[in-house]
Amino acid sequence: MHDILLFFVGLMSSWVPAAHNDTTRYASIAQDALDVSAESDWLGFSAEETAVVLLSIASFESGFRADIDKGKVRGDGGKSVCLGQVQLPTRAKREQVAASRKECFRVMLERVAASWDWCHKLPLSERLSGYTVGKCVKSKTSRKYTRRLLDGIDAVNEFLPVVDWDVDPLTDPDADLYWPDPMHIDARK
Repeated sequence: MHDILLFFVGLMSSWVPAAHNDTTRYASIAQDALDVSAESDWLGFSAEETAVVLLSIASFESGFRADIDKGKVRGDGGKSVCLGQVQLPTRAKREQVAASRKECFRVMLERVAASWDWCHKLPLSERLSGYTVGKCVKSKTSRKYTRRLLDGIDAVNEFLPVVDWDVDPLTDPDADLYWPDPMHIDARK
């Protein structure tokens, strides 16, 4: 598993603990978020920072539940699909997004960017309210989402510069000297 994926699995598990057999799926989720994020230049964020935005929102919206991830369960009377629980106007679009995690992340990123622009007059902590509650209002939910994603972005920026890419944290007994432990990052504030 690539080093950044290990970090993301740890971060995601600090938000929503993964079952023992679910860490591989968490890594796959993180990889898909990174792949989609690499296609974006939203707010000048790096791919890793953008992936944190998507993953932190997904952690609240779906808790990374496998049944939602696989498209078996939907929210809001069947209107909300995928890890981001996005509402889509047509059944065909819902089926398309439910069938592809990467498409889910693309739609999420479009919706996050739209909310950020739409709610530009609100403080930063409220700009996700368009995504979270469907209108630009001061919202406890929006503030909670924003706090988690900002903490996650801080964690990524603390992690990336200190990684020694030549050290394998799984086999090197001194790896803790080089690697931050993502399980001890408290991003749940």
